[in-house]
Amino acid sequence: MSEYLDWSKLLSSKRLEPESQNTIHEPRSPFERDCSRIIFTDSFRRLGRKTQVHPLAKNDHIHTRLTHSQEVSVFGNSLACCVWDYMEYLAGEEKNKQAMHRFTKNIKNDSSKCDPIKNGFVTITKNINRSDFALIVQAAGYAHDIGNPPFGHAGEEAIREWMKTHEHFIEKIYQEDKKNDIRYFEGNAQGLRLIIESEGFHENTGLNLTVATIGAMIKYPRTSTESTNKKHKYNYLQSEIKKITSINKALGLNELDNQLHPRHPLSYLMEAADDICYAIIDVEDAMEMNILSVDDIINLLRKIKKEMKKEIKNKKKENKLNSCAKDRLNQAIEVLKNSKGLSVRRSMAKYRSPLMNLLTNQIAISFLENYEEIMKGSLEKDLIDSSDNPILKTILREFKQIAKEKIFEDRIKTQYEVGFNTAIGVLLESFFMAADDLVSNGRSKITTRSKQVLSLMSHHTEISDNDDHYIAYLKVLDFISGMTDNYASYLSKQLHGVFNA
Repeated sequence: MSEYLDWSKLLSSKRLEPESQNTIHEPRSPFERDCSRIIFTDSFRRLGRKTQVHPLAKNDHIHTRLTHSQEVSVFGNSLACCVWDYMEYLAGEEKNKQAMHRFTKNIKNDSSKCDPIKNGFVTITKNINRSDFALIVQAAGYAHDIGNPPFGHAGEEAIREWMKTHEHFIEKIYQEDKKNDIRYFEGNAQGLRLIIESEGFHENTGLNLTVATIGAMIKYPRTSTESTNKKHKYNYLQSEIKKITSINKALGLNELDNQLHPRHPLSYLMEAADDICYAIIDVEDAMEMNILSVDDIINLLRKIKKEMKKEIKNKKKENKLNSCAKDRLNQAIEVLKNSKGLSVRRSMAKYRSPLMNLLTNQIAISFLENYEEIMKGSLEKDLIDSSDNPILKTILREFKQIAKEKIFEDRIKTQYEVGFNTAIGVLLESFFMAADDLVSNGRSKITTRSKQVLSLMSHHTEISDNDDHYIAYLKVLDFISGMTDNYASYLSKQLHGVFNA
């Protein structure tokens, strides 16, 4: 057993299933291949027709799950590069000294914080280069939403709500942990199942990604039963638990003597990229849809400056980074004030750049400030909430607050989401009933409707005669969660007997 995680294992390019040696040249690194495998999947492509925040938007510039995932992956790459650069500097390199010294002075002067970072960087550079270090986070960013159902978070919630009133299906599963997998549908767990089980051409290992990439995409390393007090956020389904155990063993995540389920350190960067893109881009989409105006964003940034000044004063944390933050916010405000006449998209691009650059550096610094806890597997909060500086928390809090007040309560969005509940309910009712019929009665005795409904399922989600209720229900969820918004809407109408004239 060990007290700290080991970078030499965390960055492993090992795959669950050994692959035959290529007889021709392979120009890509293992982590570049991970990115390619994810991008070329059917599941990733279908994200282009899945809701991010605004459902079935007519405006082609509004983000979908696909464009969101692309932005998270690119931003995650930047975060990982920034962490590498700061670690390189703290390890003794002179590169970009002036640009980094003022932000990391407190870490550099504290040997108890700096020495573990130096030692960690030495291990990292023995195993991987800067590009591949960042590509692990990039690949995890591509994959992080791949298991989400149609209709965005509304679709995920609709599945959970339907399960509450259909316990008679779930009671036919004998193991409580497996019942909870079905009761509490979770897009993160569905995504991991897809990556290591049902997507791709590998018979038993899905896409057969490197264990480093898989580890970096796991934000909630726990089961559905273990997550009952954590808003049902989890990554581990019982159906994949043996593979997950093998992955964690390869990464050394099961070797800590003080933690049951530690996280992969790079998962914190992927999570931060997701949170920041979500907060900032939600607001941009709202501007595109005229829910928010340029003046609203100017007022938001001014409020952030005011709140940040108050928190800095209370915590007595005035430093160079805070001065830089004020400069960046002022720059963003001036850009927006001078952009009235430009298109909304041009305005957004101009203010986003200085803001994202500031957040990139702050996330990297938070990673270093919390490095020891991360490597001990004991950091429970995300990097934003764990930051020792109020910048991150203030910016993200205020962006999320305006989204809550102005975007998530938008009347048209709410109208759509009420309809999505009905559509999801029709799909679940039809396919769960057919799956139950098949498992309970056998293929020769099921009803004609069950046969017809089951024939609609795709080949890779087909329920076999040997499947029990648990596996059959998982395959139904594989099928429904893989649908695009358009197809889920269309099929629910067909199953409900609603036909276009």
